[in-house]
Amino acid sequence: MVSEQLVPDLANEVQAEASTALKKASSVVITTDGWTSKATENFIALTGHFILGNKFQSVTIGVEKLTDQTAAGHVTAIKNILSKHEGLLPKVHTMISDNAEVMKCTARLLKLFWFGCFPHTLNLVVKDGLKIVECATLLSSVRELSSHFKRSSKASERLREVQKNLKIPQHRIIRDVETRWSSTCNMLQRFLEQNSAIQVVCGEHGYEFNCPAGSEVQELRKLREILEPFREVTTCMSSETNVTASSVFDI
Repeated sequence: MVSEQLVPDLANEVQAEASTALKKASSVVITTDGWTSKATENFIALTGHFILGNKFQSVTIGVEKLTDQTAAGHVTAIKNILSKHEGLLPKVHTMISDNAEVMKCTARLLKLFWFGCFPHTLNLVVKDGLKIVECATLLSSVRELSSHFKRSSKASERLREVQKNLKIPQHRIIRDVETRWSSTCNMLQRFLEQNSAIQVVCGEHGYEFNCPAGSEVQELRKLREILEPFREVTTCMSSETNVTASSVFDI
């Protein structure tokens, strides 16, 4: 009932509202996003951004299976998505995407102005910085710790007991994800928040795994402080309710 009727009905309702808004818009900027499903199928999605009634709005235009990952294939997929909304293609003048060369070429073929996703650029800078041996070694120990708590129900249960006894937030230990911006900073934030409980669990018999301590924790704290401004800027520039491109300056 839910998957066969309610979800399709809701999807159609939302799609109708999006189409109505897109028809009223005089000009539209599109952002692209691609991902691979668990079945190893590639997809591309378009989001449209426009100002309507002095209000910045964003809607999902559509999703298309990407069978050809060349620039020509991207062009075909994007045109297929846009063509499902009458009169939309001529309104589109700018495309925002990651910094891959294939996306720049796609914009040229579509005769659209291309604007690189600033948070993506920022994320690439952070990733390169974290490849420094000292940083990589520290982060490896935190990731190992996070993976252990995720795998071990026994360790996780003991952690919850210690959290309760120490009266600290009963939050799970998290691990960063390569494709999720700022997740390394979030991982460090959570580790430092839970450090006192983690140290207790690590010090108990039966929980023998590498656990950062002493000077390593201080270094992780410094690293978190370095990453925090990048996270704040990424969050600000990823806003879906405000125009942010004007905040980027060429240097």
